[in-house]
Amino acid sequence: MSTSTRISELKNLLMKALKEQITEKDKMLDQALSWGNWQMKAQETLSHKNQTIWHLEWQVRWLERNLLKVKPNIKLYEDKENNTRDEVHNPAKKKNAGGNNEK
Repeated sequence: MSTSTRISELKNLLMKALKEQITEKDKMLDQALSWGNWQMKAQETLSHKNQTIWHLEWQVRWLERNLLKVKPNIKLYEDKENNTRDEVHNPAKKKNAGGNNEK
């Protein structure tokens, strides 16, 4: 076998290997892009859900304030000591509301 045929065989093998590497790289890039798109959609969904939850909680607080203005002695929750949603669900918030952080 002559050296020129051997060189051409090596060139062909190298070209084949490079083509395979390029196709693998393209597959990996496509996969990375799809993961990025999925992550962005998940982040958008989470942000929307957080905004919805905040807005619903704000509506409850607004309704509580207005009910208490209209009828101050109204019992909003079954718990006898607490009268608002924040007091029922976040008792530590009321204790530390004055800026006294006791630990």
